[in-house]
Amino acid sequence: QSKQGIKEVSSRVRLVRAAISDYTGHGRLHLSAESGAGHALAAAPDSLSNSSYKDVDVTSLDSALLGSNQFVPKSWGGNVCLVKLDLEGGELRALKGATKLLAVPDSQAALTLPLTIIFEFVPSVLRETGGTEAPMELLHWLAERDFAIMDADGLGQVYGPDDFELLAADQDIGFGL
Repeated sequence: QSKQGIKEVSSRVRLVRAAISDYTGHGRLHLSAESGAGHALAAAPDSLSNSSYKDVDVTSLDSALLGSNQFVPKSWGGNVCLVKLDLEGGELRALKGATKLLAVPDSQAALTLPLTIIFEFVPSVLRETGGTEAPMELLHWLAERDFAIMDADGLGQVYGPDDFELLAADQDIGFGL
């Protein structure tokens, strides 16, 4: 029975390995020498300032998921209900490139599942790649769009604007929105 369930779910899942930002074009991916992870498309954090890089094609979430090179089959009706990001500080830029994905017409709101976005919230990396106000800017941007900001630890803790100063401190949190 579980194999059947996995088969049903896997037919509705698409893994997109792409450099994501708020534009479509070309960019420089700064490569971490320490591991196969931690590469950053965003402005190179101090830890990557002397790293090697690779020029890559860049796409927005809208283009990757809803554009002409769709990863989302038309049979899904364009309904994306879960996005997992691992962008090493580029989360806000990626979300800004998702205007179509984030816009649900009122006529379709009752017919679609709510969009859940999962990413690791690391204030120190956000500051390195986007400036000192980047963590607060990301939190306020999400709140302005009525996302519920939650710990991804399964406890269901919901955070509001009164919590943003604490969240923007150097405490790393996995978020589900």
